[in-house]
Amino acid sequence: MKAFLLSCVFSLKLLLASGQQVGFSGGYCTNQFYNFIEEGGHTSALYQDGTGYRFNINLDNIRLDSIPIRTSVHYEKFTGGLITSDGGMGGGSTTGAEVKKSVLGISLFPINIRIFKELKLSVGSELSYLVGSEVTGSKK
Repeated sequence: MKAFLLSCVFSLKLLLASGQQVGFSGGYCTNQFYNFIEEGGHTSALYQDGTGYRFNINLDNIRLDSIPIRTSVHYEKFTGGLITSDGGMGGGSTTGAEVKKSVLGISLFPINIRIFKELKLSVGSELSYLVGSEVTGSKK
């Protein structure tokens, strides 16, 4: 992790020399798990909302031909949990799990519209990769 942070700082120094605008952002994240299977009878599910954080490094005005593009690299880590139960008169099962996930991604915004002096609307796409996932729990 230290090597990653040092390489980011070094890269930003090089980019500042070439006149790019660099920004940092981050914050607190909440997430929710959803069940799209209809519950009823002896089946139930309880989902525990999780928390996490996200950290972004943004680079503005990178020129591709004459189009200024905004890029962003982000790291996100979040948690959550679930408890499900299923069964009837012949027996049943209960599953409880805690989920932790880490995601690394890159965003490209080729459409950048300045609405006001302090407000810019950027439209683009994002590609994310699941770096790590840990699921712990029990089944009875």
